[in-house]
Amino acid sequence: VDLSWNNYISSSKSIKDGANLENKDQNGLNGVKACTYNCMIEFYQIVVSHLKQQLKARCTASPLPSPSPSQLKNKNSATTIDSPTSFNYDRKVEILITILGECINTLEIESKQFGIQGNDIPPVLCHLDLQPQNMIVCRKETKDPSRKGSKNSENHTNQIPRIFSVLDWEESCYADPRFELLLMCRKVVANRDQANVLWETYGTIMERRFGKTKSNSDGYSSSNSMIGPIEPWLKLETVHSLITLSMQGMNLGGRSPWENRPELWKKILREVQRLVDLGWDFCGRVLDC
Repeated sequence: VDLSWNNYISSSKSIKDGANLENKDQNGLNGVKACTYNCMIEFYQIVVSHLKQQLKARCTASPLPSPSPSQLKNKNSATTIDSPTSFNYDRKVEILITILGECINTLEIESKQFGIQGNDIPPVLCHLDLQPQNMIVCRKETKDPSRKGSKNSENHTNQIPRIFSVLDWEESCYADPRFELLLMCRKVVANRDQANVLWETYGTIMERRFGKTKSNSDGYSSSNSMIGPIEPWLKLETVHSLITLSMQGMNLGGRSPWENRPELWKKILREVQRLVDLGWDFCGRVLDC
């Protein structure tokens, strides 16, 4: 079963037969519901359920060998997570998928707690991979009146580059614009402080445009912004990343076999640490396994 995102979206019976793609409450594009925070939670629930089934089927076909007492005590055992006879990797993935189920349940709870549910911003066409390598930028030449009569009185180049064109739209979809903003906060800016500034600036612009404000006693930054706090969205994107990496490790999609399992597990641990840093201490069980 290929569970890569695009194939899963197009072939999932659960989604096609359900009401998930029908939009009666929000004006969609050709009758298709725009992607929102809560519909992604529903999607993750379906995918994680499939991952559990796949892991169970794999373990039934090839039962995992029981670890010896010395292996249980020694985390630096010669048996590595990349060896064919290893019990380690599949057991780690089993714990990870269990935690992902808890993450998705917590996302659903927090979507109500922080007022995300029912607070949909008008959807737009989102690129969803808006990184510098997908942009062509240029500097516009302009006349400088102050330089009249000098050797440099002709055209000069503005030092601030402008976006001339955006490339590679294969990941685009009709969605809540916060998805676009979120990916820029995760993949483009240099650190969390810059991400907060970008998120809050966009929120201020949205308030000016639509004349709305959003109030919550959540204690997070941007709590008075129409777009809400950034933290729940960072958690959503990190869960998305962990599901994708899990699929890759189970050869169900992603970039396999570009990375071996130890390298992949290091990536997984970095993403899990992000969730712990965002306050989800229960995810620490993955770091301990």
